Amino acid sequence: MSVIETYICSQDGSVLMVIENIISMKKARVQSENLTTRERCMEYIKHPLSKLEFIPEKLKTFNMCLEAVKRDGTQVQYTPKHILKAKNHEICFEALKQCSYALKYIPEELRTLELCSEAIKNSRGHALQYVPEEIKTYEFCFEALRQAETAIWCAYIMNYVPEKYKNKKLYDHLLIKDIFLKIDEWIHGII
Repeated sequence: MSVIETYICSQDGSVLMVIENIISMKKARVQSENLTTRERCMEYIKHPLSKLEFIPEKLKTFNMCLEAVKRDGTQVQYTPKHILKAKNHEICFEALKQCSYALKYIPEELRTLELCSEAIKNSRGHALQYVPEEIKTYEFCFEALRQAETAIWCAYIMNYVPEKYKNKKLYDHLLIKDIFLKIDEWIHGII
């Protein structure tokens, strides 16, 4: 999804707001051409539509990347690995707070059990598709399914559960979740 599509989805979609956003983005790109010092880069990154991808790799710092990720978790994809590893993966955890799908942008070798657990919790199970296979235990997959809000999402998540873990208990979980949702809808329908 482009920045514009994301903006439209997150706002009321008014044309004026979209035009203002495009103008702002163009200003941010023009400003990015003058990024020759860390100080200028830090000023630039404070702009609401700034992107880490425009900052030269050699000028990126931990604080600069953290600032960008706090605003948009997907910016973790433009953060150098050595910065992602710093301070117990603080930037990775911050990215997952901002965007449940940020796990997708974290290099696979940095996806620890703790990071993946946080992603599952924040995404209501949907991030299971980005969890490395060696982390996917039966209990981990069951927790991802438990976090899902609907039976439909459980069914979607089941696509990312390894075949060896698909058993009656997991499928019963789907069925029970669906039955309880239908009962809840029925009760709310008569009240």
